[in-house]
Amino acid sequence: MTGWGADIIVIDDPLKPEEALSQAQRQAANEWFDHTLYSRLNDKLRGAIVLIMHRLHEDDLAGHVLAAPTTRRIPSRRISMSIEALKEKLPEYARDQRLNLAALVMDTLLSEQQRWGTLVATALASRNRKVIAAIVGEAKEHLSPEALEAAKAAASIMAMNNIYYRFVHMAGDADYKTMPARLRMSVVAQPGVDKSDFELWSLAVSAINGCGACIEAHDHALKHAGVSKEAIQQAVRIASVVHAVAATLDGEQALAA
Repeated sequence: MTGWGADIIVIDDPLKPEEALSQAQRQAANEWFDHTLYSRLNDKLRGAIVLIMHRLHEDDLAGHVLAAPTTRRIPSRRISMSIEALKEKLPEYARDQRLNLAALVMDTLLSEQQRWGTLVATALASRNRKVIAAIVGEAKEHLSPEALEAAKAAASIMAMNNIYYRFVHMAGDADYKTMPARLRMSVVAQPGVDKSDFELWSLAVSAINGCGACIEAHDHALKHAGVSKEAIQQAVRIASVVHAVAATLDGEQALAA
């Protein structure tokens, strides 16, 4: 790289598995990043370094970068190893879902709380253990304990409401609409986070569970609160991809049985 600079630098597997076992090799790679490669980035504020690698050691290059974020002025936007591992479990025919998942995790249209809360709620609604473990595990780095609990609550309460109100909507008997549900749902009124965020997560779960009446109600509430159509669409895009990933993994498990 002598004499050359770049706006975007891509590093692909800087260490071989056997090299990662050597402290000297790891140190050499980390020092190369700090003192040689980083200096080749033309714009330290707006430039980007993309690191693609499997984690091989706690002090490999990925660990080195993550452990010392204050030594670099490039904002960190990364996909966690749990999400990366989830992508790798997808077969080649589901390559579209790998790319979709990566793009949605990185997208900034929604706030961090909105995005990761939607991911958690829809992962739980999709009911695949690997998807839940990967997404919830990563979400703990991005959500407060209160927001994480609220996202889980959205998935839980919508599992009930979507069934009940889907029945009311589809039964064709107007009397059901006037009958009290007699089901506790106090978390909807007091979710512990911004009400609009909880509505957004509830809408995304409702899209997975197929409750048209619930979707309409949450969509109306979100628009009334000033949430944009683009943000609402983004939450449903997340729901669709998370559900597709879960369905694919469920199918692969069934085929392997």
